[in-house]
Amino acid sequence: SLAVRTHVKVMVTGGVLNPRSYELVGPFAEQALEKVTLDIAFVGINGLEAHIGPSVSDEFEASINDLMIRRARRSYLLCDSSKIGHSAFAALTRATFNALITDEGRAPQFGNDSKHVYVTRVARSNEVDSMTSLVRIDLDKYEEHAVAKGEFVTNFAVSPDGAWLAGQPESAVFE
Repeated sequence: SLAVRTHVKVMVTGGVLNPRSYELVGPFAEQALEKVTLDIAFVGINGLEAHIGPSVSDEFEASINDLMIRRARRSYLLCDSSKIGHSAFAALTRATFNALITDEGRAPQFGNDSKHVYVTRVARSNEVDSMTSLVRIDLDKYEEHAVAKGEFVTNFAVSPDGAWLAGQPESAVFE
């Protein structure tokens, strides 16, 4: 699909194929990446935890991802929402990313500078009681801060400029 697009150059680095991620890793891949500049790097991760930052399952994969980020003009983290708040085996070097790309499982939202991601989390004390929190994750410092909490709120929304916050109340239908 990309090979037939004349405006896209596909480069294969060589190296050892990681059987879990299908990524090419090792010294051959590193040597090839050291000689190129990238416009955009999309970096898949297995975890994003506030105090550790982005992480992956394999130390060789972490090394290649770090190198791709350093060689790219812009870089984006790819992470499904189930991995936010968790870590994997090998942490990536603390690098600056332009944005986090994820699914809507935890309603991620960005502040006006794309340096913060806001995530809604639900903590259940039992099957009936729950507390919903809006958590801000600083993508530069890898710090996490609770911004708001609500016992009867199912979701929070942050304005694009970060100036206002809205909570969606929980509702129930009684027959």
